[in-house]
Amino acid sequence: MISTFFFSFFVLGGCHRAQVLPTVPTTGSAAPNFEQARLVVHSAAGDLDISTRTMALSILIGLEPGGGDWAERALWDPSVWVRRAAIDALAQRLPEPQSRVALVEFVEREGMDHYSRCAAAVNLARAGDFATLSRVQQAYQDAAEPWLAAPCALAAAQMGDAVAIDVLSGVLVEGELPLELGFGSDIGASELEELIPHMLVAIEMVEPSMEIALAAALVQLDDKRGRVRLERLLGSASEELQLEVIETIAVIPSETVSTMLSKVARSGSATLARAAMLALISRGEMEPTSAVALLVEIDREVRAQAVRALGGWVQQPEARGGRRAARLAQQGIMISLGDEEDMVLLAGVRAVQALGNPSDVALLAPLVEADSSRVQLAAAGAMLALEEIGQSAGSE
Repeated sequence: MISTFFFSFFVLGGCHRAQVLPTVPTTGSAAPNFEQARLVVHSAAGDLDISTRTMALSILIGLEPGGGDWAERALWDPSVWVRRAAIDALAQRLPEPQSRVALVEFVEREGMDHYSRCAAAVNLARAGDFATLSRVQQAYQDAAEPWLAAPCALAAAQMGDAVAIDVLSGVLVEGELPLELGFGSDIGASELEELIPHMLVAIEMVEPSMEIALAAALVQLDDKRGRVRLERLLGSASEELQLEVIETIAVIPSETVSTMLSKVARSGSATLARAAMLALISRGEMEPTSAVALLVEIDREVRAQAVRALGGWVQQPEARGGRRAARLAQQGIMISLGDEEDMVLLAGVRAVQALGNPSDVALLAPLVEADSSRVQLAAAGAMLALEEIGQSAGSE
């Protein structure tokens, strides 16, 4: 492991920054306490605080086929936010049979809100499971308002329902879309090119955030007018709006998006250029050096953004830079665990989990006793995920 001084000099070119680079945290001699980690996560799964409970249940669903009993518990939770998080967690496990069964049962349950039910159905449709088509058709037919019908019509359309296409087209033309930005990305991932003319009508009537979402969806559907719209938004006078565009398109695997981000990284304002640069690093399209350099910035949000970019970079199978860059990215992630700010620690813990090295649990174990309950929970969850990886590797 290279020294902190050499690391700073190598990454920053010997320049002086406002903050000293944190050191890699040391580990004790005791073995990581996985039982303590389980206790932390299990306890949080019953917490009255919705955000804490959501986080814990999402972690637990990710550890067992079909989410185990935790998925059922989360899908019956009184909070719609917990249920939606459970759906997202199960969607990450598709096309696993147990997860498909859990989502099908949820879609078929009476009394569920349209957004949650049809979010589950959309994920099933993407996985090629059309078993819930009749239930989803009934849901959009019974919907009292167009924006309630829309997500269910989108799910049905992806299952081959031609009538649902007409329903969805009508919703778009009237501009009565669901108040969820995820609806735009769901359209973009749907491959339903027949919706494009109606999207072009809707985009003229919606609020800026939904305009961004629909423009991004057009890019996903390979329509050049989406890029034109996004470039216009990137040229707006609102930096907040410009940053929202970058954040929205950063996760879209498209050469069009890569080109747009590269342009902003070269010629945008300092804030926009940094955001675009970190997006490119997270996509594996730039070496991680610049992100590591930001670990010494005074602004904790910038440091957290840099760590998140490193976490994205290490997950890209063909990330630019090779072994040298990989060592640098890993070193930056480990150093982030010595930061004093919770948001940076959270990003660091998630990045360590993304690395997927079971031996790294020794670095995470001390954070299970951190002052922040969220850091404790994230560290405990990452330890259990890495334990699972180690056990799976050992059984092969």
